Amino acid sequence: MEPADSQGTEEPESFWNNTIIPKILRRSKSYAFPEHKIKYNGQSAYRTIIHKPTAEKIEGIPKSPVFWQNTGGKYVFTCPLGGDDFEVTARIRRPIEGQEHVSWGRPFDFSTIASEYDEFCEPVRKVIQLAAQGETQEFALFSGPRLESVVHEEAIALIGDASHPLSGAFGAGAGFALEDVYALTQSVDWHWNNGGDLSAALELYDQIRSPHYRDLYKVLDDFGAMNTTLLSENLPVNEEIEERVRRAAENIWSQQSSHQDQAHKKAGHRGTETWRVYGTRRMGLLVTEERATKPWLILVSPGSLVNSTAQEISYVETGANLTFPEQDPSCGRGSQVVRTNLCRVAMNITTSSRSQIVAEVWLPEKWNGRMVAVAGGGLDGCVHTEDLAYATAHGFAAVGTNNGHAGTTGVQFLNNDDVVIDFSYRAIHTGVLAGKSLLKSLYKEKMTGSYFLGCSLGGRQGVQAADMFPEDFDGIVAGAPAVDFNNLYSWRASFYPLTGSVGSKDFIAPATWRTTIHDEVLKQCDTIDGVQDGIIEDPTLCHFEPGTLLCKPDSGDSKCLTGAQVEIVRKIFSPTNYTDGKLFWPAMNPGSEIITADGLYSGSPFALSQNWFRYAIYNDPNWDPATYTLEKD
Repeated sequence: MEPADSQGTEEPESFWNNTIIPKILRRSKSYAFPEHKIKYNGQSAYRTIIHKPTAEKIEGIPKSPVFWQNTGGKYVFTCPLGGDDFEVTARIRRPIEGQEHVSWGRPFDFSTIASEYDEFCEPVRKVIQLAAQGETQEFALFSGPRLESVVHEEAIALIGDASHPLSGAFGAGAGFALEDVYALTQSVDWHWNNGGDLSAALELYDQIRSPHYRDLYKVLDDFGAMNTTLLSENLPVNEEIEERVRRAAENIWSQQSSHQDQAHKKAGHRGTETWRVYGTRRMGLLVTEERATKPWLILVSPGSLVNSTAQEISYVETGANLTFPEQDPSCGRGSQVVRTNLCRVAMNITTSSRSQIVAEVWLPEKWNGRMVAVAGGGLDGCVHTEDLAYATAHGFAAVGTNNGHAGTTGVQFLNNDDVVIDFSYRAIHTGVLAGKSLLKSLYKEKMTGSYFLGCSLGGRQGVQAADMFPEDFDGIVAGAPAVDFNNLYSWRASFYPLTGSVGSKDFIAPATWRTTIHDEVLKQCDTIDGVQDGIIEDPTLCHFEPGTLLCKPDSGDSKCLTGAQVEIVRKIFSPTNYTDGKLFWPAMNPGSEIITADGLYSGSPFALSQNWFRYAIYNDPNWDPATYTLEKD
């Protein structure tokens, strides 16, 4: 910007119009076909400098430049500067009344629009509050005309909302420098009137702008030097543009490129598509997709969900084998092959001062407009990633949680009612709300249906969701719902005191249940339906009499039961009643012994009941399941 013929030969205004601007525009226009398209697009930005020590006390604000993206083109840029300065820049989508054509540096009260950023995550909201409350050193709004595009051979070569119409020769970022043209021309004018030259004017200008702008202009100067070199090479237009991008990526913006490379590695990305990742996956910052082939991916940070912290945000291609080192080993789900291209969001969501859930939200590229929440069984504290993979392969967005605790035991229920509440109903509901929020941010289309799929524990959660949160789902598949949960686990706890432990006098081995007892059940009840096929069609019609298996004196028959064992079998196949005769739980179905023997009649406490009573009912890790009685427990 320092032409050789600037030494006091013409008036400042004509010097600027006739010398500097033409030199900028001459090269800018030379590679634009048709010429630059310029329009005011109604997008402005607010910039302020706040106190850096105050900003950095906010948990979750990195000590590095970060773009916090959101839907509709909103973003907030946070950046620590030199000294105690910390920059906050927020893009404003709607026109600000009376400010449609202001340029850089117009004072502006940000508190009037701060509420528009309420959907951002908590760290950003707190930074915005500092700006809105006047904890700032400067306020500035800039807008006005913007360079829309530079077109060559019908291929867009340059797009920049912040580009000034004079900045085509330097690239989008130079617009910030030329927005401050007023101060520069005033400096030129002062030196002209006082006998100075352009070099002195520029030196004064360097003194009155902020240290941040010295750094910014250093980048622009480096960029300008790169352009000068490129111009001297006289490359064809398309090659020059490609070379400009390549050299900029290697040199001036190498830090941004390194962030991209690191993000690609974290996401397992192959590098075949253009992604930008600002920040780190643990901060839950945004992954935005720049290619028009994937307009669906405009993802809000999970951190913008209330009380959430993102653990993973990544684009995953079909066939990738995801690993889950944080998942409890007892879950048996250390890895999962993904069956379609998707965006994976893993997050922790706080549900109380002493509880949180782990949620996985998988968002397929080819979305069918519907969402499904999946659940597990038993005392499950596991995310069922195989169900997420199945659902997303069929086009569903899928949500799964760990029910507020880790693993398949109930240890984390101990003395913590909030974890029990999460397990009961809150985890599913919270995960669904998180999933729906991300759907709204990710996809342009509206969701057409929300569904639940679960069995046993999951079935109970589905029934409870229908009762407590009817708006969560449009349809619920509740298989074998474990409703009346406390009584169900109490009934299952009753079998161990009844059967006794392995080696006790009247213990019946599981093998005997599966053979001798099961064979007799079929003998008595198989043909109730008129067909001998090894199937009891309606177990409620089977009135099994175990007395037929009573050993005869001195018979030596190994396939028979003692009198005490016959009574054990009879009690198992009979309803469980209170002492007043009222029904507590229906009888075990005859025929079920072939699959229940190893779990309920094995001579060991039923693990799920033991865990439930120890950690959720009695808060006593030493509770003895052998002492269970219906009357007492």
